[in-house]
Amino acid sequence: MRPSFLLGDRKEKRVGEKIGIFVFKLLSPLFLGPLKKMKPIHSATVAKAMI
Repeated sequence: MRPSFLLGDRKEKRVGEKIGIFVFKLLSPLFLGPLKKMKPIHSATVAKAMI
């Protein structure tokens, strides 16, 4: 599995990642077709798919 940005609570603070997630959330509605895989996804969703 190679998800895009993972959404959810984290112990560590990553400023660059937070900025990237914010930008990707704003642009998400524009991600269609092959770009759809670039949308941020919640970590729980990925965990359920892995199980």
